[in-house]
Amino acid sequence: MTGQFGRRARLIALFGVSVFLLAACNGRPASAPRTTPPGETEAPVQTDARIYYLEESADRFDAEAVATYTNRTGRQVFFERCKSDSQGPVYRIRRVGANADRRSLVFAVWACVGGVPTGALPPGGTLTARVWLGSTKSPGASPPDEPEDRIGTFQITFELCREHAEESGKCQALPDSERVSNEFEVRFKEQ
Repeated sequence: MTGQFGRRARLIALFGVSVFLLAACNGRPASAPRTTPPGETEAPVQTDARIYYLEESADRFDAEAVATYTNRTGRQVFFERCKSDSQGPVYRIRRVGANADRRSLVFAVWACVGGVPTGALPPGGTLTARVWLGSTKSPGASPPDEPEDRIGTFQITFELCREHAEESGKCQALPDSERVSNEFEVRFKEQ
């Protein structure tokens, strides 16, 4: 009887060690959540969801993403700011994927003041932005707005800079690969 329980205990211990070693080889502890779905790369900017649903109102469609950049470069990174008291970065939204060339009504419009220096982010620091993914209804638009212009696959790009600039809009941008989000979808909410 003791031998059978001893073997079971050794098997359980061996299983536990195997799980620990697999987690260690994977580069993150066993308890750490996966930040991207299997098959995707770790984008420097991460959104809080992979699918956003548009809520329709009388004059617009609304959805909002929370996008976060973590500075893992080991050096200070700078970011464009819209106003001198802005804590978050200027960002852009772009359509990607199969319909990347299609017209999009989902885009960021910035009305920034001039003379704002870049903000600084130390190694390990984070920047977060609430990003509106909606659009307004324009019944008189020419060409007319199509439902497909409001949905699709997108990415958010933070305006991150190599070095400090006295005028945010004149910073030397980091390559896209160092400042772009994971891909995500914008869809109509099912009724």
